[in-house]
Amino acid sequence: MATTAAAGPTGPTGPAGETPDGIRPELGPWRARRPSTPWIFAGAAVAGCLVVGLTGAHNPLLPVCPFKEVTGLDCPGCGLTRGVRQLVTGHPLAALDHNVLLVALVPVVTWAWLAWAGLVTRHPPPRVGGRRAWALGAFLVAFAVIRNLPFPVCRWLGSAGPGG
Repeated sequence: MATTAAAGPTGPTGPAGETPDGIRPELGPWRARRPSTPWIFAGAAVAGCLVVGLTGAHNPLLPVCPFKEVTGLDCPGCGLTRGVRQLVTGHPLAALDHNVLLVALVPVVTWAWLAWAGLVTRHPPPRVGGRRAWALGAFLVAFAVIRNLPFPVCRWLGSAGPGG
């Protein structure tokens, strides 16, 4: 004998079409998550930015790039911590000097988060998989190679910057 769930006054899926765990499937696969998940990530990101922005540049708690420690070369992420510190303290041009990608990706990441949180509903964020993932990986490898070349323009892309 099969048992069936009794449908209450709000229906079998709960209020406003939510499943018992708070997921809203009618929003589609890109937004069918718990409504609080984007806000938890945003809170963690803001807390991380505040820790980086309010501590000194040479805080021993902040991570050091293991790739740069071993090879002496810049990876695509080298300078992100110093760049975030510069952005948080209101120096976007100094952040550019540490990592150009950081400043370029802030609007993209902000838009993706707004779409994930459901605050921008017209266009869902693109899925990064398959060819896009390979293209992103190739771009990051090319960026790492170019920022380590000995030409003046390429040195500007490096993470050291003036005095760093």
